[in-house]
Order: sequence, then structure tokens, then C-alpha cells
Amino acid sequence: MPYSFSVSGLETIQSGLIIPRPEAEIQVIRQAESFDKVYDFGVAIPVNDNILSKGEAIDLPNGKRLVRRMIRAENAYGINLNFSKFNPGKSGKLWIYSEDKTHAIGGFDYRSSTPDIPFATAPVKGESIMLEFVYDASEAGIEVEIAEVIYEFADIFEVSRAFGSSGGCNKNVNCAEYLAQQNQKRSVAMILTQNNVRWCSGAMVNNTAQDGKPYFLTARHCNTTANSIFMFNYESPDCSNIDGPTQQTIQGCTIRVNWTTSDVTLVELSSVPPLNYFTYFSGWDASAAPADSAFGIHHPKGDIKKISFEKNPVFGAPYAMGDTALSHWKISSWEVGTTETGSSGSPLFNHEGEIVGQLHGGQANCANSVNDYYGRFNYSWEGENTPETALKFWLDAGNTGQNQLGGNDFNVPGFNYDLALTGLAGPDSIYCLGKTDWVATVRNNGMITAPNFKVRLLKDGIDVASREINQTLPYGSTFAVTFPDIALGLGQFDFQAMVEFMSPLADENPLNDSASKRIERIFGDEATVNFKYDLFSTQTKWGIYRLDGSAIYQSSTAASYEEMVKSFCLPGGCYLFRITDNGDDGICCKVGEGAFSVRGSNGGALVENEAFTELFEKKFCVPGLPADWEELFQIYPNPSNSQINVKVQSYAEGFDSELIIFSVDGKVLVNQKGTLKYLNTFDVSEWAQGIYFVRVRVGKLKSVQKFIKN
Repeated sequence: MPYSFSVSGLETIQSGLIIPRPEAEIQVIRQAESFDKVYDFGVAIPVNDNILSKGEAIDLPNGKRLVRRMIRAENAYGINLNFSKFNPGKSGKLWIYSEDKTHAIGGFDYRSSTPDIPFATAPVKGESIMLEFVYDASEAGIEVEIAEVIYEFADIFEVSRAFGSSGGCNKNVNCAEYLAQQNQKRSVAMILTQNNVRWCSGAMVNNTAQDGKPYFLTARHCNTTANSIFMFNYESPDCSNIDGPTQQTIQGCTIRVNWTTSDVTLVELSSVPPLNYFTYFSGWDASAAPADSAFGIHHPKGDIKKISFEKNPVFGAPYAMGDTALSHWKISSWEVGTTETGSSGSPLFNHEGEIVGQLHGGQANCANSVNDYYGRFNYSWEGENTPETALKFWLDAGNTGQNQLGGNDFNVPGFNYDLALTGLAGPDSIYCLGKTDWVATVRNNGMITAPNFKVRLLKDGIDVASREINQTLPYGSTFAVTFPDIALGLGQFDFQAMVEFMSPLADENPLNDSASKRIERIFGDEATVNFKYDLFSTQTKWGIYRLDGSAIYQSSTAASYEEMVKSFCLPGGCYLFRITDNGDDGICCKVGEGAFSVRGSNGGALVENEAFTELFEKKFCVPGLPADWEELFQIYPNPSNSQINVKVQSYAEGFDSELIIFSVDGKVLVNQKGTLKYLNTFDVSEWAQGIYFVRVRVGKLKSVQKFIKN
């Protein structure tokens, strides 16, 4: 932990590096964000700050030196740092933490940085952070210098980009009708920031040398960095919405091309994707001929891989008002699917499966899937005729003059007969219902087309189901084997799927024949939220909260009239469903055309649609709740101007307990732990007028109530 967390008596640092709010830059980003399909949260501010020379130094009793440096970014949600120099030596260790010491990261040492990749840190919450660097002052060569402070003007800690976040009109790429696009699908990957925020999309691209060099195409406005992470094969195994694998990643890259006009970036990954990623390198068309039809593959809102189709010709268009160059291909309307935030950088393919552009931005969403713009590959090919702006210097390094190239599959089979079980998809690791559906994904990695095969499903080592698949599977093809309605009791279980050839054939590579997953069924219920936004969707946020106020889920931005369906496994207890509308006109009934409901797994209503203005809040409970939960404690008198009594139920006696009283701004005024008395009295006469909250925990039971000091 940071040195200051374990000692007392250190003087508070009053001065440091002060960063004013960069309002002009923020407004520019926000205006572009509604069109560019990427979520920007920060402004990079150059500082060139050497913390060893500018920080406050203290020589410690153990002979080492502590340097502290405060950075304050006025009204920021958080701060992260890019370093120009991070050479901590063998003795140095860096910690960064928020002013209130509730969020800390570190300690970063010589093992934390990678040669040739600039060191950077993840965001730390709050407008003020402290850096602590402890090192041996006698060690030579130590350097710690900050190049940029990233001022976070948006709340990156509440960004919702995950499985299930995309709009309901999106189509999963592994639906049976999209078999012809399966090679191109394997080239597309998601880009994540170094702190694992799901950010953009892009694709592996072939080059005329056909040497498998790991070139990756995306959009310039995605701001891909040397520390970015590239996630492959994040997709549902079939047409249903099943979360995909997240472990197939590569971190790090070298920027080769960055050009604004067509919004293109080409990077070279830090390593070639391993053979088990089964990556395809897509071909491209650098001619000026418009595609007579097109399709795109992408990760909208960080969700599993989706596919969209334009069945009419694309045509050249400027990207923004005032532009004259026809530097983009325009999609007038998607006939199948759409694109959303997070789709940025994804490839546009012509009918031959060759890349002709990458997504810059547009207006398309599920409610109105029109007007998307892709930077033209042929524009990016020439750029400004320099290696920093033109794709041709990298994708045709031998200057062959080719302007069209097919894709390539560099995965050479090592066996004739090799079926691989590449994934086992089922419920989340914490689950509520008594039956589960499982999907085992089988891929043929062998040279020879696989004949009939069998997949078994085991629970805690015992077979619970099996299926014989009577169809052939060519090299590289996948097949999703479903196991519906598998019974599940309460507790923790290990599931495993295994694939095998039907006799007399035998798999020549048994090391990839199984996949497993552990889940736990808890006593609770699955609550499903159905939410339809009105026209003014940007005014509206909704979420599910625990009674202590902590969020289980908070919605992100949505399109006008977008419809969302999200399910949550909730342990037995009570929760709050909350909607806020900053237009003060609600979303339904007399004013808007929105609607909402929350239903349990049996279809019964937990929360019903009703009119509201600026705030709607409804408490609901799911199975497992003690019958006297509502009476865990009582507050009286309420309101009060002198004292309050907190009466705890008799069943709480003898249990480990906690009673906290805090203000609306989070300041704790009372914090009692141990075993609570039946009646607890508190003098509030000197407290300021306003609303306060009392939170009581008895064992694992929790409840929160408010009282008013008048």
C-alpha cells in the first residue's frame, strides 16, 4: 500500500499541479461524439512534469526517499496519466490514489512497463489525486516524468459497454444465414483501452507479401495507443444472445498510419495472433469503384460481434458539412442491423468480402438506421503519399501495384483429424433459475472434413446429456451444440463439455477436446427490465440499486425510441428501480411514447409503467426476503429537530451488526459496529437541516431508511 496509508503525521500537501477544466476542448469532443461512433471521456493535457524535481521529498527512517506530488483537475470525474519517462530502477515503486483514499492503484515498479511502449496508468476517481514514489536515492538512472494528464470530463467509471448493451435490432454474426461471411468475421476484433474499457472495432488485413504480418485496420478517431488491447472471437456461438469468450487478447501495437481525411489508422500488433485464435486476414479493394452492396461486422457498445447489411450500392460522400472531398462511402440505410457507439473502426466489406472502408460515424441506430459513413479505403491507400498517411507503403511494401487483394488464412492445420471444443457457453457464474441452457461450440481444426461426432455434457464429472451430430464439418467451420433445460439445484457446480469422433475415427489432438465453466445457483430470482425510450432519450437514465444506494446497473446513452431488454440475477432481497428525466416531462403516458416494466422469472410484475415527471422510484423485492424485512428497524420521531430513536427488531440481538448515519453528500456522522441494542438514541439537535440516511446491517441483512432533520 502507499507509504502514507500506514503512517500518521505526514503533512498535507497544499500545492501541486493544477489543471483548469478544458471547456473548449470538451465542447469540441461532445459535438463530434454524437456523430463519431466512439465514447470520448477525456482530454489529454501536456504537462511534462518531473515528479522527482517538482514533488515534495521526505527521507524515510529506512533510508529510502518518499516523493509526493498532488495533481488537481478541477471538477474532473477522474484522472489518468501518460508518462514520457518511467524508469523506477530496481528500488522504485509508484502509487497513485484519490484524495479521499478510497481508490488507489499501484505499486508500479520496473516490471510494470514494457520496452518501446510508453507507460500509462488507469483512471483514478476524483478531481484530485496523489502520487507517491518511494525509491533508493543512491540508485542511478531513475526517471519519472509525466507527459500528459488526462482530464476525465465524463464518468468513465459508469460507462455501460458490455455483453447485451447493444440495441435489439443488431444481428449476431453466427446466425445460420450468414455462413458466407464467416471468414471475414474471423478478422474482426474489438479494441479495448489499457484499463479494459470496450472502445472500438477493427480488422486484421492481408498485405501483398502474404507474409502474415499482423496489420490491423481501424479508425483514427478511436485514438488507438501503444497500450491498446485487441480482443478476438468475442461472439455468440450461434444466433442467440450468449456471452462470448474474453481471454483471446493481444496487448500493444505500433502505429503505422494515422490520417484525418479518411479517418484511418493502421497498426501493427505487438505479436501475431496465436493459431488457436483462428484469425483470418481480410482482403481489400483499393479501387475507386463503389460496391454494389456491402456488409459490416462490428462490436456495437462493446457487445458480442454483430453483422449489418446494405443491399443497395454505396456512393462517395463528404463526411461533414463543409467538406468537399468525397472521402467516405455513405450507407443510406441498413436493411439488416445497424451500427452504434463502439462500432467505430469496423470494416465495410463489398460483396466479394473485401474491405472497402472503416466506420467513421453517422446517424444510424436501431430506431432509425440511416446515414453511416466509412472512410474510403482507396483514399486511405494514397493518403498524402507518405508512410505516415498512406496504407500502400505497408500493405504493398513491395510496390507491386496491386489495388485488390483477397484474404488469407495463415492457420496451417497440424492434424488430419482434430475437432476442438472452443467454448462452453451457459449462464453467468452467479445464476438464479432452476434450469440452464448450455451451448458447446465445436470447430474443425483438422485438414480433413470431419464426419459425424458426439458432444457430452458433464456436471461435477457425471454425464447429464449427450448429442450425436450427424453432419460433416469442413476445415475451419464451427457448429453450436445445444443442451437445453439442464436441471440445477442450489450451490456450486462444475460443468464440462467434451467432443469426440464417432468410432472408428479418433481425434489426433485430444488437448483441445474439452471446455469447462463453474457456476453457482443462488436463492433469488431473475428480474427482467423492458424499457422503451421516448423521443428525447438523452434526457433519461434508469438503473437498479441496492437499498444502501449502490448501483447494480445504470443505463448508458440510448437512441430515440430505442427498446432495451435486460435481465438481472438478484439475490433474495429488496431493490430500487429508479428513472430520472432531466427534461422534467417523464417518458410516457401524457407526454412521451416510452414505457417500462420490471418482471420476475414467472412473468409477474415487479414494477409497472406509470407517469412521472423528473423522478420515478419504486421498491421491489424478489424471493428469499425475510418476512419481516420491512421492519428490520424503525426511526421515530421522523421528522425530528432534537433526537431520533432507531429501534432494531429483536431477532437482530446477538448478531454482528452495523449502524451508520450519513448525510446526502456522503458524510458519515455515526458509525457503530458490534452488536446493536434494541433501542438506539441519537442527539441530532446540532445537525444541519436536511435529509439523512440510516443504514443498518444485521448479519447479511441490510436496510436503509431516511429521516428529515427540521
